[in-house]
Amino acid sequence: MDFRPPKGVRRIVVVARDEQGVLQPTTLFEAERPKGKKGSRGIRQVEGLVRRVTRAQQAMIDTYRDRHERSNQKRRDGWLGDLNRNVFKAGAKGLRKLV
Repeated sequence: MDFRPPKGVRRIVVVARDEQGVLQPTTLFEAERPKGKKGSRGIRQVEGLVRRVTRAQQAMIDTYRDRHERSNQKRRDGWLGDLNRNVFKAGAKGLRKLV
């Protein structure tokens, strides 16, 4: 019989007395440990930096796109008049995400 407990369960241990009356733990189930990260330490640090930069860029792009569409809905060719303000505010949001 294949027993699979819920995901949050790490270990199932039954404590019982042996012939001498001493308590003995018996492990019935133990979850597999997650494998370690692969890659060199320096490369992992660079990867973290690249991920932060891409998240910041994505935040900037999403913000700019939303502001661009909103400016265009307000007035005809409104995006052009609001270009500087929209780019500045989107860049500031991306920078906040970076830091």
